[in-house]
Amino acid sequence: MEAEEDKNPGVSMIVICVIVALIGIVCILGNILVIQALICSKYPRIPIYIAIGGMAVADLLNIIMESPYIIFNEVGHKGIVNTPLCKAHFYLTSVCSYVAGAHLVLFSIIRCIMLNERVRSRSYVRHTIVGCVVIWIVICLSNILNLKTVAYDKDFNVCVELGSDLTPEDERILWLRFSFSYMIPLLVICILYVVTKFLSMRFFYESYSSRERRFSKMVTILVITFAIFKLPNEVVYIMIFYKTREFISSMKLHLDFDEVLYDQIDTLFEVLKYCEIVALVDLAIRPVIYAKFSYYFGNSFDEIINCNSCRERGHRPRRKKTDSGMSNHTTLIQDEGEEIDKDNLDAEDDIDENAKHVDEENNEMDVVDFIEDEVQDSKCPISIIINNEKNGGLFVGSIYDEKNGMVLGVKLESESKEFQ
Repeated sequence: MEAEEDKNPGVSMIVICVIVALIGIVCILGNILVIQALICSKYPRIPIYIAIGGMAVADLLNIIMESPYIIFNEVGHKGIVNTPLCKAHFYLTSVCSYVAGAHLVLFSIIRCIMLNERVRSRSYVRHTIVGCVVIWIVICLSNILNLKTVAYDKDFNVCVELGSDLTPEDERILWLRFSFSYMIPLLVICILYVVTKFLSMRFFYESYSSRERRFSKMVTILVITFAIFKLPNEVVYIMIFYKTREFISSMKLHLDFDEVLYDQIDTLFEVLKYCEIVALVDLAIRPVIYAKFSYYFGNSFDEIINCNSCRERGHRPRRKKTDSGMSNHTTLIQDEGEEIDKDNLDAEDDIDENAKHVDEENNEMDVVDFIEDEVQDSKCPISIIINNEKNGGLFVGSIYDEKNGMVLGVKLESESKEFQ
């Protein structure tokens, strides 16, 4: 029996360390790819991407401090953990926790603007940058005083808060932390959701572009995962506080050791370890959510994971000059059998679905899409995607053959000309 009891802690330790290490690797690599995409890749400067960058930095710093700390506590940190490391761990994890909640509120504000100020939503980039900077500065400065309250306890080999006597003041601090890192952000987000829903009632759901719908869904999923994965850790931490205070009070009043309460507290500390791991899962899945709902982040992930750069020429349309040799007249040629996946086009960043194309021969008006990114590159007034059912494909720009009624190829022009 004793041998089995000795093995179980070892197995539990290995499982926890492996899971935490995997979560840490996924989170670090994912957020590095997100930051790399924002710095190195060419993408439209829209508010949601700026906010994602601020969130990615917070998650990266959080996992870098939290993941090794959990592993050190499991394997035994002889001489590794000390007071400076305890202070750095407590400070950064607290700051990043508050920053994450504040950025989720910022996401909800951006969604409200995106769905209701649809014409001017891109003009809020500077406001978003200022908002991210203010969030970081205010939270970093407000947590500096907490550095004095943390130290390393050599007797128990853990980081502890100095002067924490489970007094009413400590209780207020506990609830303030819980409120500002969890409850208040969720409450503000719920209010913003109701406001957004009310203001967007003047628009038809179909009038929103696929980009707007995707980003709105992305914000909702980020909020839900934050609420679900972080809640167990917050609840168990509060339960430990009150159970510990109850245990100390019983010791002072009855001068007796309450084994039942002690076992309950010990069990809660064991549960807290797993709840902390669950909270880390939220940090790891956020980059996956970004990649799922944004073409730019997904493409950045593919470049690294699938080495798409090695096959780039075979999958992208070839660009060449026309016979005239004019630099402002470019033709995109698409290989036979290759289709442009419209679902992979980032709808807001690349497409504005409010443009229309008139088929003069059939006197019909079909909704088509502008590609703003191509327009910025070539300095052309417009670039159009046309779904030609006869030829079975999607084309960027168009050369229309009036005699045969077919789309022959792809053209971007700096001046409007009549098709011949």
